[in-house]
Formats: sequence, C-alpha cells, structure tokens
Amino acid sequence: MNQKQKTILIMLLAVHLVLLYLVLSRNLDFLFNDASHRIGPGSDFWALYNAGKHWRLGDNIYMRGPGYGFRYHPIFAMTILSYLSYLAHQPAYWLWVAINEIFLVMFLVVARRMIVNTAHFLVACAVMVGFSPYYLEVYMGNASFIAAAVLLMAIYLLQRRAQLGAYITYLVSILIKPVGLALLPILLLRRRFATVFLTLVIIAGLALPYFIVHPNDWYDFARVNFEGFSTTPGFMVHGGNQGFYGLMVMISAFANHVPTRELYNLTQFSDFSRILIRVIPYFFIAVSGLATYRLRRTDNLYILVFLWSATYLLGYKDVWEHSYAFLVLGLLMLYLSRAFDPRLLLILSGAIALPTLFAFYDIPMRSLGISDPGWYWDFKTSLLHHATKPVFLLALYLLSLRKAFTGRVPNLPESGSSPMSIAGQQLSD
Repeated sequence: MNQKQKTILIMLLAVHLVLLYLVLSRNLDFLFNDASHRIGPGSDFWALYNAGKHWRLGDNIYMRGPGYGFRYHPIFAMTILSYLSYLAHQPAYWLWVAINEIFLVMFLVVARRMIVNTAHFLVACAVMVGFSPYYLEVYMGNASFIAAAVLLMAIYLLQRRAQLGAYITYLVSILIKPVGLALLPILLLRRRFATVFLTLVIIAGLALPYFIVHPNDWYDFARVNFEGFSTTPGFMVHGGNQGFYGLMVMISAFANHVPTRELYNLTQFSDFSRILIRVIPYFFIAVSGLATYRLRRTDNLYILVFLWSATYLLGYKDVWEHSYAFLVLGLLMLYLSRAFDPRLLLILSGAIALPTLFAFYDIPMRSLGISDPGWYWDFKTSLLHHATKPVFLLALYLLSLRKAFTGRVPNLPESGSSPMSIAGQQLSD
C-alpha cells in the first residue's frame, strides 16, 4: 500500500468516526424510522441486556421487552450477555458499540487478506464506511453485523484449510445470532448430511438445559421467531421493515383494504393473498436450492454464501433496515466470486448502502408511546419506502441466479470443497 492509498484509508477512517458520532449523538435520526420513532439508541440492545440480566437472576429470558424481546439462542444470554449485564445498562451499551467496532476492524482485516488488489480493497472500505445499515445496527445495538463478521472468519479459515476452526467459528456465529443457519442448505445440498446433523444436535444440545428448566419458554421462543405477535395490531408491517416479505405484506394489506395500523394476522387477508405470502420463504429456498445444485461442480462457495444470505433477507418475515448490516458478508462474497462486473456490483451495493428516502415523507408523531408513520402513508409512499432496499437486493439475487443457471460462475477450487465440514471427509456420508 503506497502513501496515497494510506492517506485514503485514513480519510475513510475519519469519515467513519464522524458518521458514527453523528448517529450515536442522534443527529441523523431523521434518516431512519427506527431512530425517529422508537425508544432511542440501544433499543435492541436493551432486549439483549435484559436477557442476560434475567438469566443471572434465575428468571425466564424470552418475551421481555422492548419490542419482540430476546429471540436468539439461550446460550448467548447465558454467557456473553450475562457478563455484560453486570454493568449498568448505559455503560454496557457503550461497550457493545465498542465490540461492534472491534468486529468491524476484524472484518476489514480479513477482507484485506482475501482481496488481493489494494485499490479494490479501498473501494470495499468505502462501501463499508458509507453502509448506512451498519450505523443503524450499532445505534439499535443488534448482533447481525457481529454474526456476519464471525461468519467471514469461518469462511476465511475454511479457505486456509483450517476445517475444524472454521466449523467451530461457524457454530459460534449461530449461537450469537442464528442467521448463519441460512448457510446450512449449502452443506445439505452437497450431501454433508452428517455435518448438518451434528450442527443441529450441538445447537439443540446447548439449548436443552435452559428449556428443561424453563419449559414454557420454548413456546415463546418459537412464537416470536416463526409467528411473531398475533394480537398486536400495526406491527406486521411498519416503517422499519425493509424485507421483501414485509413489502408483500404491505401490498397485500392495501389490496385487501386492511389499514396497516389494524393489521395483526394474515387471516385478515383473502385466501389468495395469504397463500402467496406463506409461499414466499419456500419459493426463495427452492430457487436457491436449485441454483446450489446447478453450481455443485464449480465449487464457488462465495456466490453460494451470497445466494443464501439473500434468501434470508428476501424470505424471512422480520427484516428491518438494520438487518442489512448482515449483507456486507454477502456483498463481499459476491465480489470474491468473480461472477460479477465490479462496477455493476458497486452500483447496486451503493444503492443498498444509502439510507432510504424516509426523511422526505416522515410524519411527526404527536401521540405518546409507540406509533409509526407507515400507518398513515398512502400506497405510493409506502411502496417506495418498503421497496427501497429489497428491490436492489432482488436485482443482485436474480442476476446471480442467471449466472448460476447459465453456467457463467467461475470455478474457485481454493474456496474449499465442503464449507464448514470437519476434517474433510470424516463426517461426510
């Protein structure tokens, strides 16, 4: 790296620190629905913190607010979060911000080792510095980016042929936030049945002690992750949603003349709308599965990681604007796959990185408590808002599918023949 490139890197660092300060000091709240109309910095971290604290006190950890409450693997609350909860809430939140920044540095260090061209690495850094979902993620105090950074380390270790280390790191990412489960179909479709079985056994085994002691929490855990709230109107789709699933729910609400502020269950829709929405996750899983099968001979792990990361963001019911912080992993993988023109990838990545146009159609909320401007938008405004990020992600997804089905994905043997497998063939069937 020459002196000019070092100067650019220092300038990017300075811009990042300024943006982080502006976000955490609430000077950029107007850009984001969840910053303007929720309870402030650390909203999601509050749920994580509560889970760790209540575990220490011997209480149940699920369905404790704010919002959805804690919804991840109990071992996360029983370990990392319980130690964080020894601090008061605000110092614990600032420590969580620092932890996110440490993982950001780790993410970029690993990315540098995977991107040979220094100029291309600086472009990747620029995208990361301007990636608004990351800043909202830190503001909210969630764990999507940390899970992505740990997954990147797992992929890097796999590339270095450190199979066992890669597998353990992969497991750690799932225990922090289970978005890494979206990558299990890669193993399943490559006939690594024993590895998939072992992964599920370990995850279930580590959760079993908690659910034995708190058996009623299993129902709460399943409901909040797979069904969500069934009795609270207004929160099936709102201004914070940026998933394709949420977009389709919004369109269906208008098509069925159900105001989003009154929407609480799919049973309020027609049979056609209800079936269409229920099919969405399975559709993306099936299409990504076919693409994975088509790519079985290329061994291009990178594009597969993107496809399944996109499947999660396009198909899952609860995808917020900050959830796209997880996509930095998929975008890096897509670049490394060598299947895309870097200029096209930069344009579409930049579109996802930018904030939505929320500041132009926000509605000041005068009522006390939780309210949402999305409940009062007309169809065109709501469509513009909810389609902002998923439409660009869908474009990348469809372009990736086209390359998969036309055989235009290059073979990358160095990416490893069996991602997250243990010791090569030892656990394969």
